[in-house]
Amino acid sequence: MADRDPEPKYFEARRFSYCGYTDMALRVLRRAVEGNYLAYPAMDRDPLLANVRKTSAYASIRALAIEKQKQLTASLAK
Repeated sequence: MADRDPEPKYFEARRFSYCGYTDMALRVLRRAVEGNYLAYPAMDRDPLLANVRKTSAYASIRALAIEKQKQLTASLAK
């Protein structure tokens, strides 16, 4: 997962979640968001992330994605 592109991390997180590896899925999903793969609001509807959506860690990752999206939108509006 050393790849700089965050998109593959998001898709790996989906697979980990679907397979029941919740902790790994959340770690990789956080890395994807930290790398600016901002899939919100799609991540709220992604059926493969259903296993992790009920966790408090997911809520913090979601909040981070929303905040980063707001920052990006604000910087583009300037």
